[in-house]
Amino acid sequence: MTPWIVTLLALAFALACACCWQSAEHDLAEQRQTHDEQLREARAAAAGYRAEVMRLMADRERVPAEWLADLHDLPTTHEREYPL
Repeated sequence: MTPWIVTLLALAFALACACCWQSAEHDLAEQRQTHDEQLREARAAAAGYRAEVMRLMADRERVPAEWLADLHDLPTTHEREYPL
């Protein structure tokens, strides 16, 4: 083969590699962006869940003592299902 054909083939190979590399980098950037969005949504959901748990815990501490006494006086499941 003549040197100019080898040079032409090397240039074609280099161009093909550069195109593939650019395509792979673009796909990877899109994938990272998608994963970042999913992570952001998951973190927001977790923060909302934590806030809800904290609100429920605070509500639980504000329950009137009478309600707790009423709950304590209720019959158990066994007593309701099998009365004497």
